[in-house]
Order: sequence, then structure tokens, then C-alpha cells
Amino acid sequence: MLSSDGQVTYPRHMPRDSINPLSHTPSTLRQLSLAGLSEQDQPPSESQPRFPHSPWVVPSALSISRGAAVASDLAKALESESDDEHDLDDQSQHQRRKKDTSERRERYASERAPLRSLVRAIYVFLDKGDVQSANRAFGILVRSHVHGKPVDIRRNNYWALGAEILMSEGGTSIGGDHHNQVSEPYPARNAAKVREYFQDLIQRFPYNFKYRNAVSAFDFWPTLLSYEIYQIHQSHAACLRRLELDAEDWEDEIWQDDSLHSVDETMADAIHPRAGVPLWQTGSRGRRLCHERDQIRLQTLDSLRHIANRMDDLLEDRPYSTNPELLRLRGMVSLYMGDLLIPAESCNEGHVVDTNSRRAIERHNARSRFQRMLEHGGRPDAFIHEILASSEDDDGPSLPIFSSLAIRGYRPGC
Repeated sequence: MLSSDGQVTYPRHMPRDSINPLSHTPSTLRQLSLAGLSEQDQPPSESQPRFPHSPWVVPSALSISRGAAVASDLAKALESESDDEHDLDDQSQHQRRKKDTSERRERYASERAPLRSLVRAIYVFLDKGDVQSANRAFGILVRSHVHGKPVDIRRNNYWALGAEILMSEGGTSIGGDHHNQVSEPYPARNAAKVREYFQDLIQRFPYNFKYRNAVSAFDFWPTLLSYEIYQIHQSHAACLRRLELDAEDWEDEIWQDDSLHSVDETMADAIHPRAGVPLWQTGSRGRRLCHERDQIRLQTLDSLRHIANRMDDLLEDRPYSTNPELLRLRGMVSLYMGDLLIPAESCNEGHVVDTNSRRAIERHNARSRFQRMLEHGGRPDAFIHEILASSEDDDGPSLPIFSSLAIRGYRPGC
């Protein structure tokens, strides 16, 4: 109880020599002792609103005659002070966030400045095709320290430089002759190294909800999967080119075969109405070529199904289920699989109908992935717009295969 002069009074039945008569907690007793109060005193917060963050109010200063008015004014003053404090808190928090952002940018800039020449050298080496020198320079970059701390390869896209160096290692030109050269910028023999590199990054830097904007596995998974899709398509195209070269040798062997002399002239002169080649050639070389193409098609389809299952498992959980790039890649895989479902040649009408229905299902799956990509902030290109606008019964355009790798862009001064 408080007296008129603000002193604490106790009920008459409570003796003054009582030990801790108000049953204060040990923490409160320690605070009272530090404040110069006894265990028989009440904490100041009982009589002073918002203690110790508000001015001290003397109870005796409040006149009894205008007690109600003063109390009302006091409440308004306390409320205004509370609002001012909230405004100051919001303003200080905004300034603190702005200061943290500016400090972070300055820190990143200070980390980038000592390494600018080294990073520029890596870009120059890659532009010239000198992957070995770029590899050595990247090794120096990874082992460097800035302000006493090791370099974080997640910053400034250093991790993408390392990935491209591994992808480009040993890149050469291949071809059957000097007139038909095909470049191979990312050889398939580097796939194991690239996969191990990204798996290590995924394990070291998992996704953290507290730092959603930080580079993490959320960014590494789409790059790894797009690289694997690129390798599957490159292998498919290379096998088809190799088959065409081998087929030319088949044709030469057929023309030099002694059995051709026993071929009936009427049969040799007969021309296939569709292909425009002799019927005997359609039955031998043509069928063998279609069979080999189907074998390549089935192998590529199996590889795509394997990677599609991995992507489906990844898309089941957040945050990957809302990753626009993963959804776009999954839609492209469905379109690619739909195109590979069509055999090189099929005379069975029932098989053709079944193939077209399965292709329509894959295209429907691709549309649903693209639609989810739009819902989660993805940016569709003209081809995806065309796929979404086309009806389910329409076959639509054929799939243009392209890679979504994080291709670097050389910028002077980086």
C-alpha cells in the first residue's frame, strides 16, 4: 500500500520484522538491494507506469481536486510518449537495416576489389579457351584470403566460374572429316567431375529459410540438372550424327555386294513411293537405320526418365516445389520425352494411337509445370507462351533443345 507521500505502508497485521513479507522472488530481491530498497518495499514498477522507460511521477504532486483531470492528462502523455517511442523504434530499425545493407555492400565491394584482377584473368583465359590457365587462376582464387577471411565462392558468382572451368576442361572439335567439324565445348567425360562439384556445394551450403537470398542448394540444383539435360541432348545428337556417318558405309557395302547381281531388274528399278529409294534398299539399309535410330531414342528416353524421377522427388518438398527454374526444366523434360515417344517408323495403327496419347499426356504435364512456374514468379519465353496457348489436342511446335546453364557474361571491371 502507498501513503500520500509515496512511501510504502503495510497492513497492520504484518509485523515489521517479517522476512520477505511480500514474497519477492530471488531475482527481485537482488534488484531491490541494488536499488537501495529493502525486501519490505514494492518494486517501483508497481507505482510507476512503464518504469524505468518513463519519467518518474511523484504521487504527492497529483492534487486530489484535479486528480481525475491530471490522471487523464498523464495517461495521454504516456500514450503519446509510447507512440513516439514506437515511431522512433520503427525509424531506428529502418535506419539499422539500411545501415546493415550499405555495410554489407561495402564489405562485398571491399572483398571484390583485391580479387578483381584475378577474376578478370580467369574470364580472359576462358574466352581464349585456355582452360588450364583458368583452372590454375581459380585455384589461387579459392585459396585466397581477404581481410583475414577465406574467400566465399558463393559471392560474386565465383562458384559459376568453377563450374564452367570443370565443364570446359578438354573441350575439342570432333567430326568424321575436315569438312564436317562439330564443336564440343562441354565434353561428356567431365560430367562426373561437374556432378561431384555441385554435390559438394549442395552439401556445404544447404538452403536456409533465415537467409533466403543467400546462394545455396536452391541455386545449385537447377544448374546441375540443366547441365545433365544438356549432356543427354548432346549425347543424343552425337549418336545420331555418328549413325548417319556409319550409314554411308552401309550404303557403299550394299552397292559393292555381289548379291546385287542376282537382284531382279524389275525389283531393282522399283522405287518406294514414300522414300524415293529402291525397295530392296528400303528393306535392308532403311530398316536397319530405323532400328538403330529407335535404339538411340530408347536409350535417351531412359536417361530422361531417370532425371525426371529425380526432379519429381526434389519438387515434392519446399522450397524446391516453388522454384521457377526447376519447374521450367521439368516442363522441358516432359516435352523432350513426348517427342522421343514417337518411333522412327511404325506401321501399326494401334501403336501410333497409343504413342500419340502418351505424348499428349507428357505435353499436358509440361503445361501444368509451366503454369506453376508462372504462379511462382517465373518469366516465360515466347516458346512457353506458345505451349500454354495451344490446346491439349494440338501437337504444337517441336521442342527446341537449349541449355539453361548459368552462362557467364563477360563484363569489364568485374
